[in-house]
Amino acid sequence: RVAAGAGASGRLWFQLYMWPDRRLSMELVDRARKAGYEALIVTVDTPVSPNREYNKHNGFTLPMRITSRNVVDVAMHPRWFLNVFARYMTRAGIPTLENYPDSLRTRLNQAQSPLKCDSLTWDDLRDLRQRWDGPLIVKGILRSEDARKAQECGVDAVVVSNHGGRNLDASAPPFAVLPEIVDHVGRRLDV
Repeated sequence: RVAAGAGASGRLWFQLYMWPDRRLSMELVDRARKAGYEALIVTVDTPVSPNREYNKHNGFTLPMRITSRNVVDVAMHPRWFLNVFARYMTRAGIPTLENYPDSLRTRLNQAQSPLKCDSLTWDDLRDLRQRWDGPLIVKGILRSEDARKAQECGVDAVVVSNHGGRNLDASAPPFAVLPEIVDHVGRRLDV
């Protein structure tokens, strides 16, 4: 999965969750480079798919199913329907997973739950460093030793994060470990 955006400086960044099939991840990295993104952020603080109870409560599933509940919800939000869903439908039909690799890009009514990589290694980070020549950032560091290992793999910065506590609710809070990480690697890379 990916996210993208622009920082305060206007620089474009591309956020990557590694796929179990590394070839698919590298395909996304190449697409990001071709699209003009300047920085790559690798997210490591979601090793397994989280238990998103609000998605279950709200009936969000993959593949997407039409139910009486979501029909009523859409009927109660006509502005969203016209500005978002209807725009997709007139442009290309049922929305697809646009940011997925080509071989996994399917319509929401056919899509499966996202694949998560629970086997990310330091070698994967080294491979990304060799493939990506722009700034490489690792998001999800909570230990000074991991920050040092990331630095040894050639990253330019680390983001101290537990994914906002949404996915790792029993992990250390970033503010508690930030000073140690800065002391350990702050002179060698951005934290």
